[in-house]
Order: sequence, then C-alpha cells, then structure tokens
Amino acid sequence: MHAMPTPPLSLRALATLTGYSLGTVSMALRGDQRISESTRSLILGAADRHGYTPDALFARRMAHVRQRSRGHTPVKLAHVVAWSRLEAFYANAPLRDFRAGAADRATEYGYELEDFQLDEATMSPQRLAGILRARAIPGVLLAPTELLADRRTRPELDFTAYATIGYTVNIPHISRTVHDHAGALELACTQLRARGYRRIGLVLSQNMHDRVRGRWLGGWVCAHPDPFNAPRPLVIPDLKKFRLFDRWLAQEKPDAIITSDWDEVFAHLQRLGLRAPEALGLVDLQGSSATVDRAAIDQCSREVGAAAVDIILGQINRHERGAPAIPKTVLIAGRWIEGPTVRPPPPQPA
Repeated sequence: MHAMPTPPLSLRALATLTGYSLGTVSMALRGDQRISESTRSLILGAADRHGYTPDALFARRMAHVRQRSRGHTPVKLAHVVAWSRLEAFYANAPLRDFRAGAADRATEYGYELEDFQLDEATMSPQRLAGILRARAIPGVLLAPTELLADRRTRPELDFTAYATIGYTVNIPHISRTVHDHAGALELACTQLRARGYRRIGLVLSQNMHDRVRGRWLGGWVCAHPDPFNAPRPLVIPDLKKFRLFDRWLAQEKPDAIITSDWDEVFAHLQRLGLRAPEALGLVDLQGSSATVDRAAIDQCSREVGAAAVDIILGQINRHERGAPAIPKTVLIAGRWIEGPTVRPPPPQPA
C-alpha cells in the first residue's frame, strides 16, 4: 500500500510554525527591507527546514496586489553601475535599454530598481555591500562595467540574490543574461545571402570583440562552412586608423560588411566614396527597435534586462542567496531589422 504524499507546507502553516503573522512571513520571504535581518533569517531557516516552496500563482497575484496598492512603498532592488560617470553610462543606448527593461520587469512584480554607483573615490565594494546588507536589499543587478574585468564589481553579496547582464562583470560564479551575439551574426549572414551577397566581411574593434568574449567572431565562423575562402575578419584596437581598414578592404574585397562599430566603418566608406547598398551592403550589429536608417540586428536589450530581473526574482522566491551552485547564462535572440543599407529582400513566391 503506497503512502499518501505529504501536502506542501502552506504560507499560513509556515506563519503558524514560526509564530509570526502571515504578512510578516510573506514580506520576509520576498526580502522586504522592513523586516529585520534576524527575523528574516529565522523565517527563511524554518522555510528551508520544513520544505516550504512558494506558490508561483499566489506570488504573481500578490505582486499584482502590491503594484495596485495605494501608498505602497515598492521593495528596492539594487542596480549597481561601475562607471566613472553615470551620465556616460546612460548615454550608451544598449545600457540604457538594459536598465529600462529591468526596471519595467521589477515594477511588474512590485519592486523598484535603484541605482548604486561604484567608484574608487566614494563607494568601494566593501562599503556598498555594507549598505545593501543594512538595508536588507533582497536582489542586486550588476550592470555591464565600463572597464573589462573591473575589480570594483566584486562586492561580497552572499546575503542577497544577484545576477548580471553581459560578460564584463568579473565574478567567478554568477548567473547572467546576454544578447545571443553568435546567433545574431548567423542571422545577419543568412539575411545577406538571401539578398545575393557572397563575400561577407566582419569588422570589429578589439574592445567590442573582448566585451562579448569573441561571440560575434564565433558566429561568423559558424556561418561560413569554408572560412578560408571568405574575407578574413578585421579585429583591430583602433578602427579610426584608416590605413588598416583601407588595406583590408582592398585585399579582402567584401561585397557586404557586418560591424559592431557603425560610426567608424560608415565614416571610412564615406571617405572612400563608397555608398551602401550601391557599392556594398552594410549591417549594424548594435541596433535597437528604434533603428530605421540602416539594416541592423535589434539586440532586444530591454528583453535582456527583463530576463536578468527574472533570474533575481526566481532566486528570491526560492530563498537562494549568494553565488549559485550552478550559474546559468540566458541567451536572448536578436531580431533582423530591414534597412536601406542592404539590397531589398527577394520577392516572396505568390
């Protein structure tokens, strides 16, 4: 005779077990800073010992209630920016969109994103960690850094849930969301080939190549079954130096160029009197939904930001704090944007 399965522990039963009110237990489980650290630790410990698992549907309903509640102060999530100037961070369109998408998703679930700037002069990683711990911030989103492998982005965050966007944050065990750079490159090559382009070149600055850990180059290789008979990719530290670009263009003779550095490549082509698409096709790898003046890949940066908050909220709901046992990387696919810098697509069969 099979034993009946034990029903899952309810939120009300957990409240009875700990001796706290239903509201206090609910707030502690979602990391509300109005609950003291000692109370939150006690409730989370009891939840873990007795196998409490949150009801996803109930959590969604409660988020909706919190969002609509008049006078409700949203729970804060930290958005940590390791840039020398916040103005420079927000001047970068993809970074701005990452933040906007993350903020929208946080608001949807009754949270609010708050900026914290890391800088050597006034905010060290240790000081930031102390502030976040004192305020019982339940989740931290680490924004892409200004510098690669920036040690400023290594605060001790064992007391909270956290994740990052992109590849620049230098923490060994961290979950992240990223644009699918390799898939985007393959998509661009597929679109160009459908328009008759055959010698598709790739031009990247060394900085952009490093910031995406070579994913664009990997996608270009995957899109070329015989890469030795294709134009060699150009990856150089300074794309403003025209001699290297001119030599590459003359030697490799591409009929289309895909680039992460639109302004520099477009300026070189203008200088040489080469117009797109008359002389060659040109595709921008860093497009957005607002791009209309060129063929591009929409990196869907808002969706990337939203997915990072999804990771953090999932950790909060599962009462996970600190480094994940198995970090995850979530890839967000890009979208092709039709534009006037490539030939029009072939007509579709009737």
